[in-house]
Amino acid sequence: MPGWRDFLDRFRPAGAPGSAVPGGIPVDRAAAAAAELMPLLARLDDDQQRADQIRRAALDRADRIRRDGSATAATVRAQATENAESVAAQTEQMVIGSAAPTAGDGAPDTAEIARQAAQRLPDEVERVVAAARELIAQLCAPIPDSADR
Repeated sequence: MPGWRDFLDRFRPAGAPGSAVPGGIPVDRAAAAAAELMPLLARLDDDQQRADQIRRAALDRADRIRRDGSATAATVRAQATENAESVAAQTEQMVIGSAAPTAGDGAPDTAEIARQAAQRLPDEVERVVAAARELIAQLCAPIPDSADR
């Protein structure tokens, strides 16, 4: 349905300002704009098609990279899960091996440790008792009055 503008264009003068010409044909602005722009837009069709091809190729490449990355991550995760148990077992054996003394490497055994503790015990007890008596003496000492100072 034609709009009001199209309706009013019927009464527009066909020539220069002045009296209306009885044989004038109304101007079709849409057709005039289309006739002017269509050759320019037709030139851009090839570029638009190339841009669409580049965009599709980039999307395909991005999907391929994403799929490859996901597959690699899944492989690494599976391998790490598989190796975690053996690495934990190896580490446990290494720690236990380094903590446990063996008779061949010169580490003292429990009998030697007990003998050394028995030798040191009297001196240590004497030192602790002396420190405790000194603390008790300090706590039980009379507090000097401020008037005596």
